[in-house]
Amino acid sequence: MSHTISVKYPINLQEFDRHLFDQVANYTIDIPQIKRVKKVFVTNNGFVLKNGILNPKSGLNLKSKNDHTFYFEYWKTAFEQNIVCKFGKSIPSIHLKDKTYLLIHSKWLNYSFWITEYLQRLTRVENEIGLKNLILLYPEEWDTIPYISESLKAFQIEHFRIPAGHHLFIDNLIFPEVREITSYFYPEHIKLVRDRLLDEAKQRCQLTHTPKKIYLTRGKNVKRAIANEDDLQICFINNGFEIVSFENLSVWDQIIYMNNADILFTNHGAGFSNVIFMEPNKIALEFLEKDFAHYANPFPHWKLASAVDVNYAYQLCLSDKTKNISYQPLKKTTGEKRIEHVDRIITVNLEQLEKNIKFCEDNLSK
Repeated sequence: MSHTISVKYPINLQEFDRHLFDQVANYTIDIPQIKRVKKVFVTNNGFVLKNGILNPKSGLNLKSKNDHTFYFEYWKTAFEQNIVCKFGKSIPSIHLKDKTYLLIHSKWLNYSFWITEYLQRLTRVENEIGLKNLILLYPEEWDTIPYISESLKAFQIEHFRIPAGHHLFIDNLIFPEVREITSYFYPEHIKLVRDRLLDEAKQRCQLTHTPKKIYLTRGKNVKRAIANEDDLQICFINNGFEIVSFENLSVWDQIIYMNNADILFTNHGAGFSNVIFMEPNKIALEFLEKDFAHYANPFPHWKLASAVDVNYAYQLCLSDKTKNISYQPLKKTTGEKRIEHVDRIITVNLEQLEKNIKFCEDNLSK
């Protein structure tokens, strides 16, 4: 079933930037479904093959409508793994019989994918068919990631740990489809996981104070850092913001921080996915490298904020590599160059920042 999504334009949209957002202001998606499949091969990174055919809904961007696709590349690898596991001995595999297993993981993983894709798939299954008598496929490496182990405590489901490097033959599999494109979101599914995790966070969070205005910092010694981070923080403090780093906070504390915030400012990164926990009509501003914004950035965080009715704002920033390139349509770009653009260290114009702070504060009450 297809559904057309209309995205609300940024509240501080400059007319000379409108063309950047026009390309993705409306998009059509196939609403992901929950499938029951039998006798399939599942790779250790979550790709599903049935009779040697790779299911295009088992990985993001496998068959994208307007972006670069990876279907043949990943089908070839998964098909070879399937053949070797079936007829050879050089790649380990496990045959899971009798019981019914649940797949929620895929090839790509960071905090954003965990919240907006993996837990969203789990929540959909819990909501539509329940988790009783299902066994969650749990990649062994998840044990080393605190935000995964913490958030899974909220779900009553048995786990099967997949040893590193092992692939699976599964007789009975529950398979919630992924969204087809990384930057496309079905609002009802995002709101479902938002409400589920927010209810849990209200029971588990131990915080006694959360600020209304947040600058979420990524720090100075990371990719996508901000060159004038110290001056930036002073500016925020002078305007009544609290400087917050989520690095040492639990998932539940992060959720409550965001739910209680009226205004969020932060750099482009996975942490922005916490915008889904803000209340409707609050404001989130994203710092973006100028060339990256022009180089076919599909603005996933703009669309994610819109999915939960949060007002999105932006500020384009320069880096030492900015060339002020002209706008590039999605189909004429490469993933490698987009990564190079987004990973640049930016400098935030403080005069423009002051204007954006005032603009957000003035528009909060409207």
